[in-house]
Amino acid sequence: MGGSCTIQVEDIFHFKDGRTVFVGSVENGPKFFKRGRYGVWLDGEWRGSIDLEGEMLNGGSKVGRSGPLRSVSTTDKFRLDRESIANRSLVLKPTPPSEARRSHVHRHLIGLKSPPPEYVADPMTLGPVLPEGWDGDAWENVGRSGGSFLRAWNKATGRVAYGDANSYEEARRLLLLKVSSGGDTAILDPPISK
Repeated sequence: MGGSCTIQVEDIFHFKDGRTVFVGSVENGPKFFKRGRYGVWLDGEWRGSIDLEGEMLNGGSKVGRSGPLRSVSTTDKFRLDRESIANRSLVLKPTPPSEARRSHVHRHLIGLKSPPPEYVADPMTLGPVLPEGWDGDAWENVGRSGGSFLRAWNKATGRVAYGDANSYEEARRLLLLKVSSGGDTAILDPPISK
């Protein structure tokens, strides 16, 4: 499968067993998708990688042509849903082996609180969908106590916001509430001396 293959996602379904299904049109794709690592691109920005399972049914059209809608799935954690991709472009592309292990998440960022040490980067979410100008990431406690730590920043305004709660949904609600109120001023700690 060539690197130019793309799946333009038009809908997302989540099942109780943890599986997420992506439905969309395929460009330059194979007749049948095999298991593989795919990059997730939201509005042209790389948001992470997931492992897609092979297609359950051979629904492909002729190689290289767009055809009917097709579906692929993952058991990786994926928190974007139908509402969060409305009026946005969500594209899945095969991830070259050299890129598959590359990490785009940094625990410590200047001016931002770091996630608690027992938290790990959420492998897919990397942050909730935020208003224009804001970027963010997501961290989760995979231990028994659970928990989510979300942070967001706006480089243009120097503002930051946080959401920290036992569930992702509550952390997201707190973060978006803080973002909607403008967030807090980023503080460099310790202060940089001149």
